[in-house]
Amino acid sequence: MKERTLVAAIAFLCVLLTQGWAVKADKGKAQLTTADISKAITGFIKDDVKQRGGYFLIFDQETKKPLALSLTKVHEDRLAVVDKNLYFACVDMKTPEGKLYDVDFFLKRKPNAGLQVSEMTVHKEDGKARYSWVEEKGVWKRKK
Repeated sequence: MKERTLVAAIAFLCVLLTQGWAVKADKGKAQLTTADISKAITGFIKDDVKQRGGYFLIFDQETKKPLALSLTKVHEDRLAVVDKNLYFACVDMKTPEGKLYDVDFFLKRKPNAGLQVSEMTVHKEDGKARYSWVEEKGVWKRKK
């Protein structure tokens, strides 16, 4: 029972602390570059790790369990400007036991507030994709 309560508390904390998290970015630029996105997502993850005891915490919607992860790689080739104020980042992370996860992040640019992580999802678990991306009429969509 105590383990279930602890898992629920960690999951709630994950959701609570990631809401509205601001990432510093150059507010004066008309459009951010992929280098700006990389710096922002790396900074977001590093700040989160400092606050949460050495690991990045994310709630896995599929398994309904929290994951404690470490950053292994930012996919520089997959960083993208989605829209005027919407950006995409993909990173590789791993558990202390070595299980690999690919996590997708969307970041929104807010006036005078920099970038804010607006969504993060587990895309792959040990290389197995949970969803794919398809382009429909110039718009990329997630497909199960």
